[in-house]
Amino acid sequence: MRLDRTVSVGNLISIGTMIVVVTATYATMQARIGAVEDAGAERTRRVEQLADRMRLAEITAAGDRQKLDNILAAIGELKTAIERRKE
Repeated sequence: MRLDRTVSVGNLISIGTMIVVVTATYATMQARIGAVEDAGAERTRRVEQLADRMRLAEITAAGDRQKLDNILAAIGELKTAIERRKE
């Protein structure tokens, strides 16, 4: 039995088609991987922004608590001063 080593035009077209399909599939997968990485980076950025907002809100709340404590202390001092004057 003799193996025919000649390559026909049809075989070349088939091989070329396979190469194109594999290349296109690889490019598509790379694009999908890039899109997933971009989406992950966007999510990370959003989480970091949310964490920054939460920290800012916490700092603001702490400042508001301090202001409230100062107001309550001033009211307590006024109450004490008024009681002393009454005596």
